[in-house]
This record gives sequence, C-alpha cells and structure tokens, in this order.
Amino acid sequence: MKKSYLLLSIVSALYLSGCGSDDNTATDNTQQLKGVALDTQYLANAKVCLDFSTDSRCATSYQTTTDSHGLFSLTIPSSENNKLDQAIVTILPATQSARTTTQGSELIYQALYAAKESQDIAVSPLTTRLTEQIKLSPTQTISDSAIKLAKQNIIEQSALSDTQHFFDNYLTDSTNTALHHYVENTVDELSRAAELTEQLRQDPKYQEWDKLQAYVWRVWQRSPHNHEFTYRYEELVALEKTQQGTRVTRREGTQWYANEETGAINRALPLQNWHDQREWLTETQAKVYTYFEFDYNQDGQFNFKGELGGLYNYSSLVAGQEAYTGYEVFNEGNPAAEGAEDRGNREWIDNCPLFDELAKVTKEQALDPCVDFVEYRDISNSAQNDGTLKNQDNMTEWQKDDPKDGTPPSQWTPLTVNNASLKYYEEREQKWFEDGSNAFETRFDWNADHYHQPQRPTPFNVIKNDSVSENGYSATAIKTPYWKGELNPQFQLAGKGIRQYSLVNPFHWKDLAEVYVDEKVAQLDDHNHEYLATTYLMKEAHQYLDGDGQAVAIANANIKWNTQTNALTAQLQYPALTHGDPDWQLSPSQAITENYSVSTAGSSNKLDLATMSITRNAAQPANETRNVLTRSYFDNAITWTVTTPDGFGSNAQLQAIYPLIFGDGSNYTFQPYASNTDSKLNLAQCGSDRFAGVETKLTFEAAGDAYIALRCGDWPWLGEMVRLVIVTQDEQGNFDAELQWWQQGDNILDDAARESLKVRFTRQ
Repeated sequence: MKKSYLLLSIVSALYLSGCGSDDNTATDNTQQLKGVALDTQYLANAKVCLDFSTDSRCATSYQTTTDSHGLFSLTIPSSENNKLDQAIVTILPATQSARTTTQGSELIYQALYAAKESQDIAVSPLTTRLTEQIKLSPTQTISDSAIKLAKQNIIEQSALSDTQHFFDNYLTDSTNTALHHYVENTVDELSRAAELTEQLRQDPKYQEWDKLQAYVWRVWQRSPHNHEFTYRYEELVALEKTQQGTRVTRREGTQWYANEETGAINRALPLQNWHDQREWLTETQAKVYTYFEFDYNQDGQFNFKGELGGLYNYSSLVAGQEAYTGYEVFNEGNPAAEGAEDRGNREWIDNCPLFDELAKVTKEQALDPCVDFVEYRDISNSAQNDGTLKNQDNMTEWQKDDPKDGTPPSQWTPLTVNNASLKYYEEREQKWFEDGSNAFETRFDWNADHYHQPQRPTPFNVIKNDSVSENGYSATAIKTPYWKGELNPQFQLAGKGIRQYSLVNPFHWKDLAEVYVDEKVAQLDDHNHEYLATTYLMKEAHQYLDGDGQAVAIANANIKWNTQTNALTAQLQYPALTHGDPDWQLSPSQAITENYSVSTAGSSNKLDLATMSITRNAAQPANETRNVLTRSYFDNAITWTVTTPDGFGSNAQLQAIYPLIFGDGSNYTFQPYASNTDSKLNLAQCGSDRFAGVETKLTFEAAGDAYIALRCGDWPWLGEMVRLVIVTQDEQGNFDAELQWWQQGDNILDDAARESLKVRFTRQ
C-alpha cells in the first residue's frame, strides 16, 4: 500500500523559518544546530543525537527529541566548533518500519553536518545513503570533495531526472512523485539492511568480526564488460576486526538483476558475487585483495571471474583531503565467457600467488603467467585556491605481448613491468565549481604515448568530458578513434539518449581507413537534447591532418530529440571527396544529405512501436516512411520464431551467415552482442573455429533499422554488412523484414544490396 505524505504548509513554514523544538537561543558561548527528521513523512518524537565520528552513535550528551513536525534543535558549545566538520546527526524513529521484523534490528537515519545543503540540516533516508558512502570508503574521510563525489554517485545511481531537494527537505515539494517513490524504496531497503545486520550478527560465520553492518540498495549501474545500463539489487556487509594488532576491513556483496518496475529479484540467479579485504599494515598503508565473479547470461554458472592484489600508500595533503598510490596485479578471465565483451588477452588461472608477484613488480622480474596485467594508481582529492575542488585519478597499465598465434594468454611470454610492456595510460579529473557546476574529463592513451612519445602534441587517443552547468543541465563531449574492425565506438553516449548514426563509416564497409569522431550530446532544457558529431579520417590512432594542417571530415550528424514526446529528428551529411588512391573510396559518388524523423506509434504487448521518415537529396529511395525497431525489442523476455517464408533462393551468402545470426530460428532474442560457439559454422564463415559472435545496433539508440556485424575470434569484424529493415508489421508486433547484404568494399549510399532475403518474426 502506498504511503501518504504529510505535506502541511504550516510544517514547511516552520522548517523554513528555522523554528525548533526548544526555546534555547544561541549565545556567544553556544550555537544552535537546527534541523528536520523525515522519511515518507515528518518524524515526530524521534530521538536525535550528535556525534563527532562516523564510528559513534549517541555517545555524547548532545541529544534531544523531535517535535510533532519532525523539527529539532541542539545547543552546542562554541568550543566544539572545530569538530563540526566531522559531525554526524543520528535519528532513531519512534516507530520502526514494519519491515524490520528481526528481533533487535533497528532502523536509523543519519546525516553529515558537512554535507547539509541549507542552514538547517535535513536527516532522511537519502542523507543516510550519503553517510553510508563515506563509511564504506577505505579511509572514511569526510571532505568537501569526498562528499561531492558521493552525492554525484548516489544521484547517478538513482537515475532520477529531477533531484532538487534530494539531500534536503524533499517533502516541501509534493509534485516530485518519482523522488517520493524513490524515498519509499529507500526506506524499505534500509529496513531490510537493519534486519539483515541483526541476522548476520547471529551467524557463526561472522563471530570473529568486531564490527558488522549490512547495506541494501537498488541502483542503476553500467557494466564495464557488456556496456549495459541495468537496474540491480545489492546486499553488502561491511566487517572490521583487529587481528594480531592489525586492523582488517572486509566488504562482501552480492548483486542481482532487478525488475525495473517492481524491483523484484530472482535470488536463485545472482548476477555478481564479490569481496574486498584490506589489511592495514600501518595507518597509511593497506594490503588489498579483491575477488569478483559474474553470471551475465544468467545460466547459474559464474564463468567470468577475476581478482587483484594491491598495496596502497595513503598520504594526507591538507586536513580533510587525501591521496594514495599503489600497484595492482590482476588475474582476470575473459568476459566473453559470459556473453560480454571479448577480451582475448585475459585468462583466469586458479591459485595465482598475487602478493608474491606484487613483490616482483618494482624489481622488473618476470611475473607468473597467471598475471594478465599490472596497474599503477595515483589518486588524490584536493582544494584549489579559487575554491574549486578536484579529484584526480591517473592509471598506468602494463600488459603482456600478444603473439597473435592463437595461443592462450597463460602461454604468452610472462609479463615484466618495464618500459617495453607499458601499454596504456589514463587520466581522470573531476572538478566542482563554486557556482554549482562540475566537469569530469577522462583522457585515454591506448599506446602509452604519454611516456613513449611525450613530444606528441596530443598523446591521448580519446578525450571525454562530462559536465553539468549551474542550472543542472548535462553535456558530454568525446573525441575517439574507431578502428576498421569495430562496428561501433568503444565509448558510446548510451544512457544520454542517442547513439551515433549506426556505423561511423558508411562509405566503404570495414575496408577503408580508420576514422576519428568528435561528438557532443547536450541537454538544452528540461526535455530537449541535441547530439552533434563530425567524423574525420584517422592516422595512427590520431586525427589525420591534410597538407594544409586541416582535419578531413567525411560525415556530419545533427540529431535532436524530446524525452517527453519521444520524437526525434536528424540530419546526416556525407560530402563527396576525392583521393589519389582510386581504391580508397572516402565518400559517396556525390554529396548526400539525409533527413530523419522518428515518432512513436503506440505499443503492443510490451513492444514500443515507432515509424521513421527519411528524405534524401541524392541516394535512393529519395523519400520513404516505414516501421522500425525500438529498444524494447532488445528485452530478453521477448522471444521470436524466425523463418524464411520464401526460402533462400539464390541468396548464397545470406544462407551461409543466417544460422550465425538466428541459429535455428527458435527462441531468438535481439541482443546488442551474442556469442556463437558452433565450430562448423564458424569454420565455414571465418576460416577457423574462432567465430566470436554477432553485434546488433539500431540506427539511433531509441529506434531505427538493425545493423548487424559478424566477428571472427578477436579480430576482425567481417567486412560484409547486413541490415534488417521492417517491411510490414501487425498490431501484435509480428513483422516481416528484409535482410540485406553488402559485400566488403560496397558503399551502401551508392550501391544496392547484393542479396535480399524475406525474414518473418513471430512473437512466442
């Protein structure tokens, strides 16, 4: 049953005027700390405590009770002022949640004094999330940059579009129903965490630990392995003990995929198990071991796993700021074992002696074959003179040399950490400005030219900048190379609402030059967004300049969409270029401009339907309107029977690759990437049995035709191109489509498909 909200105007007026629950007034020797306690309503008769450490709870005499409107006031001696930046306020509601049924469990809310967003402090389930992030950090440091980073993480994981008052008194805004519903879920999760904490304290498995606290949350999270943005439920336990004089901290967590609407999970199919343990050798040095395992394809088997061993050295810059550096050695499997991204340079080996190998790193000794790569991290939080707060994270990576002969990584020449094996460098820099805006820039140096060729003007292959303006509107700009063998960019603007127009090189499929793309997506107002992109020629992983020092552009895209109406318009331009090499086809035979308009066409049985209109100045057909696929087709719960009503006829190439894409046609699901292990088919199509899989993308992220690419082993993508276009569709979403095939080297803007096959999709 949905809870009601007590949004009394008199309560809001009392809160905004700062009136508290007692009549004490501040003097020269005291000050008043005023605030409000709330969850889905204002919390009356709740106990309030002020402490000066995240480890403490009601350990001081600074205690009171909220009034009938949830308001409270504490009188604090001025002598305590220097402690307030580390202060924490705890609320113990008078009435516990009905969810906390385990005897001894207790629901509390907390807020950091340093994180309050107005003169009076709000203590709520959402401010509790913030204190949890600080408590779970390795050093539990309370600083402006740590707080800002934690706030940003929490808001991003909520996936809410309107987060005004998120860490303040959100009950003053009765219109933000999405936020209020999020608060309800958070109360439920915190109640479950309180119950789980008490259960685990009774578990013999955890009796050796001095401290134990469970955490529960649902978050939106992007996977670094399959690049999907999914809703997840996690249960985590934080542990601490002293062992032979050494402080040991441990985090154990399990994640499940959660239903986007109900939050429900299938406990029998966890997505991920992980744990992280730190032994604090000194107050500033920690020995770290982390393990993780994933079941992305949800078959009950964790076929992708990894571990790292690290040694971190912490140092204090100024009060409340911190920095740490350290080496990490990794033993990690290939995510492709779970249908995720293929990283063929990694192989899991049991019983890898990580810490023995860690000791060899700085001595330039050959490491055990189980070590796949080594990283050095240099991380700091600091305050600048202009009031800007900065978080800096630099990462250097050493990798094994791939002999390119098909042997597994465990048989490659063992890694030695030296200049020759230095293969990757990355910088991450985040800044928060006094006007409330922020920027997050990531610079990727895939060849470690930062070290090997420091004279290069721009050693970074990819530069990505995320920013939020003072009015709360976001923007992302990214400059990145696309290799010949890639169907889509490694770093996509998925989640921002749009994808670059299908393939970045629609001129000479997979047999032309690599290209460099400069793209930007920006939120223009509450509902309208814009995407701009220019595609340039690339040379040696950097933007190519002609003899006049100018970048050579081969495509431009301007895309706009509205999140309220789901309408989208786009203009794509391809200039006609010439080049000295007649086999190097850089462009269509004449300049082409395409204008697109995508609009919703209702829904049917969990399928969102859409139409797309296209006008062209030159390419054929000049004008057309047709039904197109949408993101909803990629729901794994929606399965299809795929058939060829008219047979294959003379379409020999499509007949050969058809089973690689659709299998036997039963129980087919649309997937961004699907692996295939039929060695006979792989041998026929790839010349080896190392066929890796099929990638399927839409013209635009929300909707469009489906573009399909096939991959042989680690490399390359097959040069041919396949496109799926809806021809007819019924009200239930069943459709007939045309599967089109172009040979490697064809230009689909000029050349007709060489083969075309009728394919029927029927919902199961």
